[in-house]
Amino acid sequence: MHHHPHRPAQVVASIVATAALVVLAACTGASPDGPAVTPSGTTPTPTPPDGSVAYGVCEDGQLTLLADDAHEGETVRPVACPSVSVVGTATEGVVFAIGEVDRLVVEGSGLTVEVASAGTVLVPGSRNTVTCRSRSEVQDLGTDNRVSCG
Repeated sequence: MHHHPHRPAQVVASIVATAALVVLAACTGASPDGPAVTPSGTTPTPTPPDGSVAYGVCEDGQLTLLADDAHEGETVRPVACPSVSVVGTATEGVVFAIGEVDRLVVEGSGLTVEVASAGTVLVPGSRNTVTCRSRSEVQDLGTDNRVSCG
């Protein structure tokens, strides 16, 4: 049997080096969906890594409130945002007091929502009570909702 002790090791090393170069070449260059570079002095909005909604944060004009996070008897006064969605199921006695919005969406069930002013109120949820202090375009798409605006 003819034996070359260094030859297989050189072939393996060559394959590993070639594979490493291919991987490095794929990683260099700015890919459009790579990590966003944020200029110093600004803080990026925290977005959960799984791509889910960041609750309680007005992001790109949209604020989503998770009713399940509110405590019994609490009045929730969220940050100002053009579009507000309330999702989930609230505990007894929780009131969501929303200011002026372009659009309010009540997707939860058993929620009590008061809004100062809304251009559009959409209620795809069920058993919700929504009160608007000004006239709004209302679309009650759910069941057993009480919506009074204006």
